[in-house]
Amino acid sequence: MNSIWYLDTVCFRELKELEDINLTNLNMNGYIGEDFVNLYNLRFVDLTGNNLTGTLPNIDAWANMKDLRILQLNENNFTGKIPDIWEDPSCFTNLEYLSIHNNSFGDSTYSMPVMIGAQNLEALDLSDNKFSGDYPMTYLSNTTF
Repeated sequence: MNSIWYLDTVCFRELKELEDINLTNLNMNGYIGEDFVNLYNLRFVDLTGNNLTGTLPNIDAWANMKDLRILQLNENNFTGKIPDIWEDPSCFTNLEYLSIHNNSFGDSTYSMPVMIGAQNLEALDLSDNKFSGDYPMTYLSNTTF
């Protein structure tokens, strides 16, 4: 079994110009650390099908990922609340595709996130998590869907 305990290892810290990460189905362990979110040039991230756990870093650096187009964190073991900054108008302004299905995000007190800044969003999959409440109607008013 492959094992990466922290995605913010020295290896990633030095890759400031990295644009694409595809680490799907590698049975990796660990979590997404704050240094990973500081890879501001990322356009494509796919960490689907691993054993990543914990909460996502709740830091403002997510808003600095201006080039991010695709974010896939599917089929892991992430838990907790989606970072607050995801709902800020300055965050994910170029995001086109977000899929976080089949995790354990949310609980009975956390509703689905409304990503106001994601005006270019074309596809969104929040299924198979633990969010409470109704689906945010804001997404249905987005003309790109």
